Amino acid sequence: MSQKLLPKRLQNKLGRILFISSESGVNIPENMIHYGMNKVAMMAISNGLSKLTKGAEVTVNTILGRPTYSNGVATTVTKLAKANCLCVELMKYLSFNKQIQIHF
Repeated sequence: MSQKLLPKRLQNKLGRILFISSESGVNIPENMIHYGMNKVAMMAISNGLSKLTKGAEVTVNTILGRPTYSNGVATTVTKLAKANCLCVELMKYLSFNKQIQIHF
C-alpha cells in the first residue's frame, strides 16, 4: 500500500504513512516466528521509507503497541508469580515495565 501511496504523497509534498506493528516485532514469540518476522519486516520498511522522505513534508512512522493483559496473560503471570514467590501485582509491574523478561 505504501508503494502505491508514497509517490503521490511526495508529489504533493505533504502526507503521512503509518504502520501498525506490535511488540512481537521486537520480542519475537517462539511459537509465532512467522508473525514476528512480518512485524520486523514492516518496521524495516517504515524505517527505510522514513529515511527516503527525509527533508520532505512526508512522514513515515510505526506505531508499536504493547501486549494486552488478556485472561491468558493473567493466568501466566499468576503462575509465574507463584513460581517465583512474588505477589501478582509485583510480577505484573516487573514484567510490563521491562524489569524482567517473561517468556510465554
